[in-house]
Amino acid sequence: MSTQEQTEDKEDETALEEEKAKAEAEAAAKAEEEAEKNAKEAEEKAAREAKALLEEGLNYWYGINGYSYDMEKAVEAFQKSADGGNSDALYWLGHMALYRIDADRWETAIDYYNMAVDAGSAKGLNGLGTLYYAGSGVEQDYDKAIELFTRAIDGGCYSAYVNLAELYANGKGVVQDGKKALELCEKALESNDWVAVNAARVRLGELYFYGTTDITVDMDKAKEYFLAAADDEYAEGYREMAAFYDDTLGAANTDYNEAFKYYSLAAEHGMTFNLGVCYMNGKGADVDYVYAIQKFRQQENGGREASGCLAAIAVCYLNGFGVDVDKDLAREYAEKAIMADTGNSETSPGYGTNLAQRVLDAIK
Repeated sequence: MSTQEQTEDKEDETALEEEKAKAEAEAAAKAEEEAEKNAKEAEEKAAREAKALLEEGLNYWYGINGYSYDMEKAVEAFQKSADGGNSDALYWLGHMALYRIDADRWETAIDYYNMAVDAGSAKGLNGLGTLYYAGSGVEQDYDKAIELFTRAIDGGCYSAYVNLAELYANGKGVVQDGKKALELCEKALESNDWVAVNAARVRLGELYFYGTTDITVDMDKAKEYFLAAADDEYAEGYREMAAFYDDTLGAANTDYNEAFKYYSLAAEHGMTFNLGVCYMNGKGADVDYVYAIQKFRQQENGGREASGCLAAIAVCYLNGFGVDVDKDLAREYAEKAIMADTGNSETSPGYGTNLAQRVLDAIK
C-alpha cells in the first residue's frame, strides 16, 4: 500500500471516529434531554398530587365538597401533601397542631410554621403572626404580628389581610381604624382562596354586627356576609347566622328553631359545641343531656371548639347532667379545657377556659 493510500485510509478512519463520536454525543444529549423532561414531568406530577392531597385535607377539615368532617383524615392528607413537597401543607400541619389536646402543641405549631416559611410558604408567616397577636406559645407582640402579616400579604397570603384587619379593628399595635379593617377584609374577598374569602366574610359580618367607633352597626350587611359564608358551607358562617336567631338580638328576633337549624349545619362541619348547648338548654330541641354530651365528645380529642366542649363535659360531671356526678372527672375535663384553649388562657382566656375555671372554683 502506497503512502498516499495509507494517508487516505487514516483520514477515513478519523472521519468515521468523528462521526461516531458526534453520534454518541447527540445520543447522550438526547438522553439527557429526555431524562430532564421525564424528571420535570415527574416533579410536576408530584406537585399536582401534593396539591390534590392538600385540597383533600381542607375538604376533611372543613367538611366540604362532599366530604364529612374528619380531623384525623385531614391531618393524614396534609402530612402526605407535605411529604410530597407542598409547603402550604406544612402550615396546615401547624394549624392542626393548635387544636390538639397537647401541652406541646404551641412548639409543634411554631416548628411547622417555620418549616413552611423556609419552604417558601407565605401562610407560614401568617401562622406565626397569629401566635404573636394572641401571645400563644410566644410573648405577645403586636408589632411583630403586624410585620409578619404584612410579609405574608406581600407573599400572596390573603388570609393575612383578615388577621391584619383584626388588629386595626381592635386598635392593637395600631390606631384603631374600622374603615381600614373593612378595606383589608374586602381585599381578601378578591382572592380565589376559599378559606380567606369566607374568613373575610365572617369578619366583615362581625364588624357590621358589633360596629366600632367608626363603623355603624348594620344588621342587614352583617347578615348578608354571614349568609354568604354559610351558603359556601363555612362552619363559622353557620354559627354566625345562628346568632341572629339566638338570644343575641333580644326576644323580638329570637327563633330557637332557626338557630338550631344553623347550629346543626355547623355541627356537620366540625363545630358541635353550640348544638350540644341547644340540647343542654332545650333551645330548638327537647332537653337531652346524653345527646348533648355526645356532641361535646366529638371534640374531646381535638377540634376548633375543643376547649368549650371539654368545659361543657366538665359541667355535666359536676352537676350530673346525663352522667353520674363525678368531681374528679369534672376536674380532669376542666383542666383539659384550659389546656385546649387556642388563645392565651392567662391574658385572653376563651369561653372554654372561663367556664372550666368556674367548674374548678366550684369543686374547691
